[in-house]
Amino acid sequence: MPSARAILRACTTALTVDGGELLFAWRGPFIDATPMSYGRGTDQVAVPGANPLAFHGNPLVYQSDEPLQLKHYRLDEDRRPSFIYQLGSQTIEDTLEPAGGGPYLQRSVTVTAGRHDMTVVAAHAPSVTAGSRVELTFINDHDMSHNLVIARDADRVARDALDLGLQGHNLDYVPQSDDILAHTGLMGPGSQETIFIVAPMESGNYAFVCTFPGHTQTMRGRLRVLPP
Repeated sequence: MPSARAILRACTTALTVDGGELLFAWRGPFIDATPMSYGRGTDQVAVPGANPLAFHGNPLVYQSDEPLQLKHYRLDEDRRPSFIYQLGSQTIEDTLEPAGGGPYLQRSVTVTAGRHDMTVVAAHAPSVTAGSRVELTFINDHDMSHNLVIARDADRVARDALDLGLQGHNLDYVPQSDDILAHTGLMGPGSQETIFIVAPMESGNYAFVCTFPGHTQTMRGRLRVLPP
């Protein structure tokens, strides 16, 4: 299966270009893959450096009725790459970089535009350390105000938000509820906000929903937490 390799400061990663599956990460110099494209027969095998981290190789996006297509990549000023994929009408940007405090990678996945049903793999590991955080950034590129509420029961939270009545706007349409795990404020067009979900969380199905009046029935989805 074809792979793409790129330098991440002092870290190099290997992942498949047709599915975004993360395979390895290791400390070492950038691998020049030019001979693989032009030499055709020389230097075809690249060996990871010392003590590589091996990952599960799960696809970035699964449970989708359309294939994920790699369109291009771009490098930032530190030569860290972001890989740009297309899935139907939606654009997906996948960025990997070293995280401080140990042999970890931070992965950022940004999905913009479109209304395509899919499941994105945010993380996969045999265990999650208590106190670890999952970071979610909600970008409102719509022409209306929205919020993002992550809850155990979207229907119940939606009813509680509606019951706020005229006080709803002052409270960002987020009710006081033990069902709510995390939420943004009410964001206007062109704004964004980052929130964190603190682990551990029990395995099961959770929901994300916009509780702005009139949005709760269509602007919702499922956040699935799998057991180890």
